[in-house]
Amino acid sequence: MADWVRQCRRAGLYEIGRALYEKSGIRFDGLNEVAQIELEEDYQVCVRRSEVKPVAKKKSQQTLFDEME
Repeated sequence: MADWVRQCRRAGLYEIGRALYEKSGIRFDGLNEVAQIELEEDYQVCVRRSEVKPVAKKKSQQTLFDEME
């Protein structure tokens, strides 16, 4: 499961990676310390990036020229 969370992070599927970690119900105690830290980092990236709201697009130059006419 830890590998799936990492793959979701790498593929930009942050919502899925977050859901896998939070809703799988799997305990990651069996992983060694390094693997647990890496998993936690991958999860935190998924959380941060899944909460980012899209930035509003600025008016394009074409739109600005249309308004001048």
